Amino acid sequence: TMKSKYIIRIDDACPTMDRERWLLFEQIFDELSIKPIVAVIPDNRDPKQQLSPDKGDFWETVNRWKEKGWEIALHGYDHVYITQEAGLVPLNQKSEFAGLPLERQEEKIRSGIEIFRNHGLSPRVWVAPSHTFDMNTLEALKKHSSITIISDGISFRPFQRYGFTWLPLQLWKVRRIPMGLYTICYHPSATSLGQIRREGERLRSIANNIVSVDEALKRPCPKYGILDSLFHALFMTLRKSLKLITRK
Repeated sequence: TMKSKYIIRIDDACPTMDRERWLLFEQIFDELSIKPIVAVIPDNRDPKQQLSPDKGDFWETVNRWKEKGWEIALHGYDHVYITQEAGLVPLNQKSEFAGLPLERQEEKIRSGIEIFRNHGLSPRVWVAPSHTFDMNTLEALKKHSSITIISDGISFRPFQRYGFTWLPLQLWKVRRIPMGLYTICYHPSATSLGQIRREGERLRSIANNIVSVDEALKRPCPKYGILDSLFHALFMTLRKSLKLITRK
């Protein structure tokens, strides 16, 4: 039997997301009792995420997810890329945050948190658009939010770094890996219905190994160390040959 555990994350929830695709994912998660991290954009301005009319019931939907035990995460502020910086997790060269002065980042975090609070939400997980954020982002999160968990970073286990608990993110579809903790990240609005159904079958095959954020963090996490940096280096070397990363 596999010793590995998986967390599922779905990105880019916003009032104009592709509802049909999101609903299909939700049905799969309900059937398999999966409690994903759902990355919610507080004030989406990204034209690529404008795929369905805003029906005005988005925040009710988010609260419904929360009641099911889904982990509602803060996903940036407006999802608009304004720099070409990679930041602390060097997967992409575009960012809403990395490279911006602290004051600008504080403003974005504060505004995003305020929108969440106005809808009765107090997130504890941060998800950066395109994985790109820097030390200023972490500073702003410490100052203006109760966020203690970062869903990102490359390792084979959760770790402590820079005053946060990191739940590493390494996969964009189901891959069976013998040991460790892996987050599989989906972008429902950018995934075809056929792909979602196929991925649902793959999720069924690992359903017993899928955990919630709370289950993943039952045991204390070690500080980021040599094993984590070795895994990171290996991952970055292999990612091109294995096509591990889908550009998002």
